[in-house]
Amino acid sequence: MSPNLYRVISFDRQVNTGVTDTYQVTVSAVAKCNSPECPYYLPNEYACSELGRFLRLPIPPCALLFAPGEDATQWFASLDFNFLGSSLPPVEPQYVVEHLLDLASGLLIYDILIANCDRHAGNLSVDALTHPRRLFIFDQSHALFGPLANSAEQRFTELRDRLAVSAGSRTGGSPHCLLNLIPADTYFRKWIDRVREIPDYLIEELCQDCAELGATAAESVAAAAFLKHRRDHMNDMIRNHQAAFSAILQWSLWT
Repeated sequence: MSPNLYRVISFDRQVNTGVTDTYQVTVSAVAKCNSPECPYYLPNEYACSELGRFLRLPIPPCALLFAPGEDATQWFASLDFNFLGSSLPPVEPQYVVEHLLDLASGLLIYDILIANCDRHAGNLSVDALTHPRRLFIFDQSHALFGPLANSAEQRFTELRDRLAVSAGSRTGGSPHCLLNLIPADTYFRKWIDRVREIPDYLIEELCQDCAELGATAAESVAAAAFLKHRRDHMNDMIRNHQAAFSAILQWSLWT
């Protein structure tokens, strides 16, 4: 994965810092907070983005912000990769699969891990003018704890061993935009191995942090157990739901 670049607002030489050749940089970021419509926005984005970046997926660097005086004081912000400053068109999922199959496979495995029921063409972006092409992944607001208030623990129970990306009766949401397009499991082993290497401490500490971002303590403990289980059983979940990957006619994972 090539390093991605992000949008700068201003760039000025910093003075009296004691460090040679430093600059004061103001960067553009996109921020959002918890709301009645999305009560788990902060914990979902925070935990899932950190996990995705551990896997080396092209998710923008992010931070939690404190904004005193606002209606909500805690915000989740990710660096702005949109240099033009205008709305980005939805990506064509087939284009992602054809030109970025490795990352497309990694994204699908990642979304299965975090039970993301809302991966669609509007929360992916591809810069086709760069060489190599760059993929940007954003908006995990409906993953992990889910989109509905006071339903996270039930969600963890119901989706424990399910793909959670197929928009089934228990999953809800919309079908993953890449699920029926990826033609081969060529890169699945690579990404399953990366998922398996996520350490317990990272999952536990991220979920503990979620208890201060809008999730309850019990929900945060349940989230950690949920993620560990899915990490350890990713291979089995895919094997048990092979039919959902309708474009894969021959599998190499178990041969």
